[in-house]
Amino acid sequence: MMKLQCWMTFITLIAGLSGAVFAEVDTLERRGSLGIALQPAAQGIVLSAPPEAAAYQAADITAGAILAEIDGQPVSGWLDLQALTHQLPSGQRVDLTFDVDGERRSVTIEPQPSNPSVVPGADVIYGQVESADGLRIRTVTLVPEISALRSDQGLPGVFYIQGITCQSIDRITGRSHSRSRIFLDLLEAGFVVSFADKPGVGDSDGEACTEGGFDREIRAYQAAAAAFADREDIDASRVYAIGISMGGYQFPLIAEAVDFAGVITWGAGVEPWADYLIGNFRERAIMRPVVSPEQHEAGLRAMRRIVHALIIEGQQPDELRETMPQATALAEQQLGPLEAFAGRALDFHREADQAELWPAWTRYEGELLVLHGEYDWISTASDHAKAAEILNRMRPGSASVELLEGLDHGFTHHDSLEDSFTRLFNGDASDLFHQRAVDWLSELADTMVTAVE
Repeated sequence: MMKLQCWMTFITLIAGLSGAVFAEVDTLERRGSLGIALQPAAQGIVLSAPPEAAAYQAADITAGAILAEIDGQPVSGWLDLQALTHQLPSGQRVDLTFDVDGERRSVTIEPQPSNPSVVPGADVIYGQVESADGLRIRTVTLVPEISALRSDQGLPGVFYIQGITCQSIDRITGRSHSRSRIFLDLLEAGFVVSFADKPGVGDSDGEACTEGGFDREIRAYQAAAAAFADREDIDASRVYAIGISMGGYQFPLIAEAVDFAGVITWGAGVEPWADYLIGNFRERAIMRPVVSPEQHEAGLRAMRRIVHALIIEGQQPDELRETMPQATALAEQQLGPLEAFAGRALDFHREADQAELWPAWTRYEGELLVLHGEYDWISTASDHAKAAEILNRMRPGSASVELLEGLDHGFTHHDSLEDSFTRLFNGDASDLFHQRAVDWLSELADTMVTAVE
């Protein structure tokens, strides 16, 4: 099995809102940028394009170089990169070390403020809200210049909720990137699109996202979503959401602050977090057995003990390493270091497990479309579908579930389940999710206007 930190792209207790609105003055400074294009690869984090800055060229650092260290801290994977660059201060010197054909080369740069995105045919508005914790949260809102969905009440809007990773999403980089393509497709269809960076990510205030809790994140998203729904150009009766992975898991809690008319979830769940993790381990083993059933059962029982002790009972990793060394070693083979698996702190996982998702879903009054990839083995299809079951028991016909053929958790397409295991997130480019999401939201937005007329 792959480590959880490689496949999780996915919760929380509710706190009151601060009555947040879009700030009249944006006081958040832009974070710094390394000025290079990086991507994960088998050998590490690789420079994917020739750097333009003279400092890199002078050090003879070229495309294909592996980023080894940032200010002396090792970079072994994407989570390390996120932790070390989540809030780079602009103008402060940073030492980078690369492996180039087996040779170590170093360069010192001064990160420059990240440029805002420019989207043809849309206004890109960088704003801020204040969460109930007093944190300034970066928001980005994309407003189409032309919209066939405009009504006398305003434009329909979509609030996008990202997955579990501590990664800034404030850049729209074109259709080659799956998330950007969703934004652009929604804009083209006539929706206003908004999203927010998590606390401690990008320009947002707060301790590092990798150290922050689940509840703090929910409160930040609540503030951003409420401010978006209050915009003067938005039709408050046509505010929708897309929740990806953990974002879909978190949605019903965020919806406590906003009357969303509809939501699309992808690769999410409803079970308590610890139960979800265990169920997912079992499902993946059944889908692709790599050991005997007896060995898997023994491993699963050890994993259950560790997850229960760590997340539910609140024991510390060092305690478990002493009292349950074999089970802990097995768990860390799957999860990585227990102190921060999936790139998030233990507090995040513990608070997520306490989140009352089922009751929150019963209070949601909008429509729901559950979309799940046929080869999405990162999330659990049966658990994901439970949100629709909850809504349909209360309001028959208000929710539906659709399986999208061949797609994995990252929206890429595969011809077989085995291929999805060997090429996770690296299948063939696909628009299946994007097309279905835009079609469903467009029909819902158009129907609601027609109903009012």
